[in-house]
Amino acid sequence: HTGYPNQPFFIRGLEVGIGGVALGIIMLRWGILPTLVWHYSVDAMYSAMLLLRSHSLYFRLSGAASAGIIVLPVVVALVAYWMRGGFEPATGLRNADEPVAAEPPEAAPAAVEVNAAYQPLGGRLRVWAAVLLAVGVAALFIPAGHFGESPRFRLTARQAEASAAAFVRAQGFNPGAFRHVTFSAVHWGGEDSLAGKYFMERVPEAAAARLFEQYRPVQYWATRYFKSLDKEEVLVTVHPETGKVMGYLHEIPEDRPGAGVSDEAARQISTTFAAAQGLDVAAMELKENSSEQRKARRDHTLEWEAPPGDPRNVGEAHYRVAAEVDGSRVASLRVYWKIPESFERSRERQNLISITVLALRIGVIAGAIVFGLWMLIRNVRLGLVAWRRVLLLAVAPAVGLAVAAALSLPIGLSRQYQTSMPFETWQAMMVAGLAMTLAFAYVMYGAAGALVTSFHADCLEAFRAAQRRLLGADALVALAAAAGLWGISRGVDAALTSRFHSQAILAVGAPGLIGEPAPALEAVASAIGPMFINAATIVIAVLLVGMLRKWWMLAGLVVAAAALSSEIRTPGELALQYGPALLTVECAAVFCRWFARRNYLAYALVFFVMALRSGMMELFGTGNAGSETQGWIVVAVGALGIAWAALPAWRKAG
Repeated sequence: HTGYPNQPFFIRGLEVGIGGVALGIIMLRWGILPTLVWHYSVDAMYSAMLLLRSHSLYFRLSGAASAGIIVLPVVVALVAYWMRGGFEPATGLRNADEPVAAEPPEAAPAAVEVNAAYQPLGGRLRVWAAVLLAVGVAALFIPAGHFGESPRFRLTARQAEASAAAFVRAQGFNPGAFRHVTFSAVHWGGEDSLAGKYFMERVPEAAAARLFEQYRPVQYWATRYFKSLDKEEVLVTVHPETGKVMGYLHEIPEDRPGAGVSDEAARQISTTFAAAQGLDVAAMELKENSSEQRKARRDHTLEWEAPPGDPRNVGEAHYRVAAEVDGSRVASLRVYWKIPESFERSRERQNLISITVLALRIGVIAGAIVFGLWMLIRNVRLGLVAWRRVLLLAVAPAVGLAVAAALSLPIGLSRQYQTSMPFETWQAMMVAGLAMTLAFAYVMYGAAGALVTSFHADCLEAFRAAQRRLLGADALVALAAAAGLWGISRGVDAALTSRFHSQAILAVGAPGLIGEPAPALEAVASAIGPMFINAATIVIAVLLVGMLRKWWMLAGLVVAAAALSSEIRTPGELALQYGPALLTVECAAVFCRWFARRNYLAYALVFFVMALRSGMMELFGTGNAGSETQGWIVVAVGALGIAWAALPAWRKAG
């Protein structure tokens, strides 16, 4: 709550802190239920006030119902009081009046008992691991489209910044008088992802990817120029391979004086500017030409649309160029596809499938978290958690997260800065938010470590040299099997998406390491935390399978729903998303059941390589030598981890 804009900046934390202490006293005295009722009532009333003030009777009744439903238990209690002539006496109703006998440790499920006698993998499983690895590598070469992977970031951040600076100087803007930040980003989300979906339903994936690559590249460099407490700022986007300017936005305060040119003059100014950027709007149809009188100037907005038959159009989606002229200077230029409103409404509208998918996702994820907490609390009460060891263990991922956050903080500060507040205040807020995030992450990693070590008390022994001599060779075999299973699931997913592209739902993420001061260090540091989370996830899954027994296959079918996209609207989209998700779950089950088993070193090794994989792929996918060098550093760290795990076994064999 301290992140909300307020003055002075500390007041929100102070007032919420006082309220939190009061609510803490209430919880300690009467339990957590009253605080839950209070929080729901307050939030529901805040939201309901908008409806209660409406002129619509339906909205007022809806607001009253949402905010007043919490009164229903009170009504029931009053009716019961009236019918029975009073309340039940408090004696005997409290938890303290019911002594609970401590459950002995022997009551733990048999499925999670420690098995001290490890059985090495047989020759047949080693052969199967080699086969899976070969098939997985071959699956990666299945012909399939890869939307959004081109263009690549061949230019470095400094080169992109130099292109942006040269451009703004040509517009009469002095970049030296402003703060600036250069970062990598993608054209995705909103109208871009909607256009991508529209294209995929009408043309092959390769053709859709080519349209974006040629006319609106998905990946780009952006440079932002800004000042503290000044509304004026500039954003320039450049092509990540050529350095050519692709978009331009110059936000100018409304009271900034400027010329009041005519509509025809504004059209000529914007046409000339667009032509300089390689956009021939003279051959396009002018769809919008409006103007607005500001305090000291007149601003114009213009949009051109590609004519029918233009190769940049797809169906009823038309390629457009939009420009804004503030006074007598171009303040913005961008390109996009105008998507039919009927298609846009159909994608925004929820239906039975999308609501069911959302409910399943929330249910699976929330259910797994609640079940994990339940089992953790149970083990805490049984005294099975070695807190000193767990709290020390959680330091490693917390420090890794802190290092990664510190490396990305300078770019994040300037990229997300809201110029309406002092930059120093923004820095203080971001640092405070980061500190709270690290504190929460430490607790989360501690809980994950406690869950894993309380059910598998001997898991940490697997990292000792003596145990690595026993487990190292099988860990390498399991790693090979995991790599093959991953390649199979990824190859099948890519092939199905390319074959049934009309039902595909694309997701293009922005690279997070490109342009950072030490991307290799950030990739390695951020890889520690996921190892803890993945280990806890596996433990929860094993516990659920042991508890469900006969229904474990049904559990796998339900768990796969957690990976589904919230953008699903049709049965075909559901099938295309659910199939690869289920295959991934089954591949994980095969890995755990047949290859990793109770080899904790194998799990750790696979989780470590998995966590490094995304960073390696991103750095090697840029195409520039500097990032590839950083990628090789990450590879070296991964190789050292593998060597550390397997070297004792190799020495034993020697």
